Amino acid sequence: MLITLGLAVGASMSSALVAPELAHAADPQVLDRIVAVVDDEIILESDLARWLMFDEEIAFELQKLQNPTEDQLMRRLAELEPLALDNLIGRKLMLSQAQTFQVGATEQEVEVYLQQLARSAQLSSVAELRTAVEQSGRYGTWPEYRNKLREDIILYKLQGQLLNIAVSDAQVLERYRELSKGEESRLAVRRLVFRAGEDSSERDAVFKRAKTVVRRLSGGEDFEAVAAELGQAAESEEVTRSGVSRPIGERLFKAKAGDVVGPLSSGQGYVVFLVEEVIASDLLGFEEAKDRLRRLLEEEARQKALKELYEQLRARAHVDIRL
Repeated sequence: MLITLGLAVGASMSSALVAPELAHAADPQVLDRIVAVVDDEIILESDLARWLMFDEEIAFELQKLQNPTEDQLMRRLAELEPLALDNLIGRKLMLSQAQTFQVGATEQEVEVYLQQLARSAQLSSVAELRTAVEQSGRYGTWPEYRNKLREDIILYKLQGQLLNIAVSDAQVLERYRELSKGEESRLAVRRLVFRAGEDSSERDAVFKRAKTVVRRLSGGEDFEAVAAELGQAAESEEVTRSGVSRPIGERLFKAKAGDVVGPLSSGQGYVVFLVEEVIASDLLGFEEAKDRLRRLLEEEARQKALKELYEQLRARAHVDIRL
């Protein structure tokens, strides 16, 4: 539907009458048009144009262009309009849910957010941020910018209520192993095994014997002599982080050459390691990488859950695309 000069549009936007004084005028000039209807709410082309300034996914796609001309940029924007409209529809549906759950944002929350943005941009005040926003020409007017931030706060709160995001330690380790592949740590070690059954008193006694061996080795006793005393060959072997359990890996791969590590619980009972050599170090050790990987996995899980929620809301809504 076109909204044109000389057309009187009703509150429902479903009908229009030609103004008598312009009935015989030249072809009307298009001022705006409807590009989508979401339930009882319309989205105008001007709404979509404003959203294009804010949509981070669109900005990311445009950054892929290498020194584009203005014509190339406009063509790419036209190609990305359906994606931007889809994102805007998802945003509208979520904001509608926020009303249902009575989730809002106060002026104080908006002000605090603005102060955070100013600091992250290394600006001394919100006033400087306002000047930068208005001069950029990207974000429209200051009220439009503030309103977008207010909606962001609302959506952030709503997602916290509706999305159940959980990432396990096992998932973090698995992602680490995927990323490190052949670059993961490898150690040359000798291993002593202290077998124990399920009986707790037996396991306690075995653990004490293992601790005694650790003290002897740490005190400088010859490893081969101690191993022979225990009737174990304890030959040198190479281990990788992916070749041992997570609890053992977390302890073992912090060690340096010459360290005695243990006793560590295993399915057999307890094990003690002598680290002979660090053959290859991680590009970034697991301990240093795990917090960053957890945040990455949580963001991936959030995006997946958010997409599923959008699809559910859209399936229940009446959405009419007219782009």
